[in-house]
Amino acid sequence: MTYYERNLPHWHPAGRIIFLTWRFYGSLPASFLRSLGEDKAQPAGKFFRVVDCQLDQARTGPLWLKDPRIAGYVVRALQRGEVELEQYALLSFVVMANHVHVLLEPKIDVARITKGIKGVTAKEGNQILGRTGRRFWQDESYDHWVRSPSECDRIRSYIERNPVVAGLVARPEEWPIQNKAHRQECLCYWRRRMVGAAKAMTAVSANAKPLENAMATGVLQRSANAPTSRLPSGVKPR
Repeated sequence: MTYYERNLPHWHPAGRIIFLTWRFYGSLPASFLRSLGEDKAQPAGKFFRVVDCQLDQARTGPLWLKDPRIAGYVVRALQRGEVELEQYALLSFVVMANHVHVLLEPKIDVARITKGIKGVTAKEGNQILGRTGRRFWQDESYDHWVRSPSECDRIRSYIERNPVVAGLVARPEEWPIQNKAHRQECLCYWRRRMVGAAKAMTAVSANAKPLENAMATGVLQRSANAPTSRLPSGVKPR
């Protein structure tokens, strides 16, 4: 389990699917950010929904992912992290105009994954835009670890339908910059977890039995070998 806090809490349990979202630096108005800062007690899930709705409605600010060159580079970076670097299993993603949603099963630290993707895409994106060296992505990403198969399915559906909710297309399949996760992929992950847990329990049980037998045998042996109590000479039992 990895945990740290910045503006948001970040929980990364080992071996769990993670839902990630990151956005462009400057993609949210200063007035909106101030209003968020005034309500720091709100849950992370509510914080995410409010921010994502604002990003979906944005018609100004950095919308650089509308440029197919930049969007395409983000897609290639995501695919490279899975296929070439083998850092994660990529279950689903969508590239919006000013932010990216990703559902993945990490094989390394999540912070390393986001740092790598954001770093290489920021460099390439800035070169395309002719603004080398300037801030591209917001430093902090949102992340959420998936608790159950049903939640995995809900998040997968959320990612797939985000372009529709944002009013960019009428149907999910009309949005070209995404990778759809079939429900079966999420279920397969949870089946693997259940099988792994069952094997671990079997191993624990198998190891525990010999130990129990050894302990029982040892107790019996000690009892058999223990010296018999004798009464002092001349003292008769009552």
